[in-house]
Amino acid sequence: MTREPATAAPGPDRPRAAWWEVLGAWLHVWTPPRGVAVPPVPWRWVAAAGAGLVALVAVVVLVVAPKVDEGKRRGFLEKANELVAKDRQRLPIVAVGSAWAMQKGKITIKARVDEDTLSMNIKPATN
Repeated sequence: MTREPATAAPGPDRPRAAWWEVLGAWLHVWTPPRGVAVPPVPWRWVAAAGAGLVALVAVVVLVVAPKVDEGKRRGFLEKANELVAKDRQRLPIVAVGSAWAMQKGKITIKARVDEDTLSMNIKPATN
């Protein structure tokens, strides 16, 4: 007794498997009944679809991901600035822009590059 392969071509008297049955047979999770025609796996189509999927993922990574990262980075920076501003106490003691109005010789101010004058930088002048 000879057994016909499950991948035999469908004929007028041979039923053809549905698409989900064909996929199940290709993935070896379903065994087709005897006499049902299951075509072979189209490896060229699978390779082309895989290459297209890889290209699509590459486009998403190269185009979309930097924009999302930039938005996240900007959000984190704003949140960090808010936390620092909330935690750091600022006492407006001296405005460097009005230092010209002080009397000469009363106090000395150690100037800072960032114009953030702190009270510990103001000391009595030594004569």
